[in-house]
Amino acid sequence: MTKSRLEKVTWRDAHSYMDPPEKFPKDYLCHTVGWVRQEKKFLRIESERTPESARAVTRVPLENVVKRVPLRKA
Repeated sequence: MTKSRLEKVTWRDAHSYMDPPEKFPKDYLCHTVGWVRQEKKFLRIESERTPESARAVTRVPLENVVKRVPLRKA
């Protein structure tokens, strides 16, 4: 598995394609900050890490990713 890095990811929620228009706007964008790893078909975003493992993991289909911004230490 590739090394992860801290990023802010903007992505389209997949449910906005399936739900009625009154529930979600047409272009429902989400913003998540976390440690990112690119998998074959998904972007894995870990919002929390513990000594044992990652928690609060979000997997976004690559076609739903709008923007990735690497974050650096100040």
